[in-house]
Order: sequence, then structure tokens, then C-alpha cells
Amino acid sequence: MDTREIADRYLPQVRRRLAQHVELISVPALRAACAHLLGLGKLYRPLLLLTTFEALGGENGVNFVDIAAAVEILHTSTLIHDDLPSLDDAALRRGVNTVHRAYDEPTAILAGDMLLNLAFKCILGCTAAGPRRLPLLCALSQATTEVMEGQALDIAGEGRQIAIADIAVLYQKKTGAILGACCEMAALLADAPREAALKLRRIGINIGIGFQVRDDLLSITGTEADIGKTLSVDQTKGKSTSPKVLGIDAAERYAADILTETRDMISSLALPHPGLLLDAARMAVERNR
Repeated sequence: MDTREIADRYLPQVRRRLAQHVELISVPALRAACAHLLGLGKLYRPLLLLTTFEALGGENGVNFVDIAAAVEILHTSTLIHDDLPSLDDAALRRGVNTVHRAYDEPTAILAGDMLLNLAFKCILGCTAAGPRRLPLLCALSQATTEVMEGQALDIAGEGRQIAIADIAVLYQKKTGAILGACCEMAALLADAPREAALKLRRIGINIGIGFQVRDDLLSITGTEADIGKTLSVDQTKGKSTSPKVLGIDAAERYAADILTETRDMISSLALPHPGLLLDAARMAVERNR
């Protein structure tokens, strides 16, 4: 089995669960705003969680589709808030108007808040997770906190020159935190030892740094039609990014170095199916859109 097969097996079910969870929102306008972006993305985070679970030798991943849906719901919540006029003021996300453009700013704020809470509800409702639900909630809560810390660092860095080490910390939090949680939560579901779960969390964070460096590069080399989001935000807001600080060629090498480090970390764990997780890491860091 490879990552593509895992995607084909599980992601259609994740998309269905996303739609079903949002349908339970009783206020039509809020329900529509919550559904606006949900499921339109590549679902990389659910894929990473389920791929890590399979890499650990986990079976019956279908029982944990709701856990995979939870991380996508949380991620979408952060995107809605990130795009708001008071933050990045973006117009395009996942190839469509951002939520505040499609509806209005108050509705977008409420939609982001609603999805944030819905993510935790997904985990609480996953009876197959049994007693793992508490540590799963803790992992997701930690990721949520770190994303908000990363957003605060991002805002504080606007209009300033930031060292690459500080940019890496920002990326660890704003992008890496949820990816780290995906790997840690997979380890919890597979009943892996605590030490392995923490190492997998670090691997996910590393993938997140590489993911964001690739995002930076695509913002320069790609088009909004290909990438599906507003690409001028970094320049408009005066953000320091890895290509801006390092240059494009050095940023490419930085991404490659992160992938090499991630591969070494995966190898050190002696997973039953390490190639699956390595393939997922490559997908994030070497993607072209």
C-alpha cells in the first residue's frame, strides 16, 4: 500500500463526515459559512494522520475517520480566521472567495469559532477511540494553542526583518503544530509507546516547517489560479519569509535539508511501514501546488 491508496481508501469517507458534521449546525447562514471551505482542500492533514497510523501497523483506520475529520475542521477554522481583514485580509482561499468575502466578517468570525469547537466534538463523539479520547483532546488542544501563538508571532513580525531561526519557530507553531498533532494522534490510536508518540510529533512538526517553506516558494513561483489562494499577502503585510531572508535557491536547499532530517528521524523509529510516512513527508515538502 502507498499514500495514494490510503487517500483513495479514506479521504472520500473523511469528506462525507465533514459534510455530515456541518449539517448539524442549526442556523442556515452559519452552517453555509462553515461549509464554504470545508472539504475543498487536499485534506493533507487527515491523510498524514491516517498514513502515520498505517505506518505504525495500525488496522481498521476507518474506525477513526472522525479523528481525521477533526484535524481538518480545526485547520479550516484557522484558515477562516487567518484570512480575516484584521489579519491577512485575503480574498481567495482554496480557489473560492474567503469566508468573510463570501458572507461577511462577523459571520466568518463565528464560523471559525464554530469549527474550532466542532473539531473537539468530533473527537468526543468517536466511540471507537475509547479511553484514548482524553489524550487525543490534549494533543489537539496543544496544537490549537500553538497555532494561535504562531499567529501572534506572525503579526508581531510584520514590517520587520526576522532571522531564519525565528522564522522556523513561527513555522513550527503556525503550520507544524497541527501536523505534529496528526502524527502524535495517530500514535495514540495505534497504541504506540509514549516515547514514539513524542518522536512522531516532532516528525510532524518538521514536515510542517518544510510544508511552509514550500508554501513560501510557491507564493513566488506559482499563480493564484494554481495555488488557489491570495499570494500577495506576504508582500502587502511586509512579512519575513524563508525565501525573502535566504533567497529562493537557499530556501530550496533549506526545504531539502528539512526533508533529509525528517527521513533520518523516520528511519530511527523502525516503523513497520516507514515508506508510507516518508512518502507523506515528500508530498508536503516537494509539492508543486
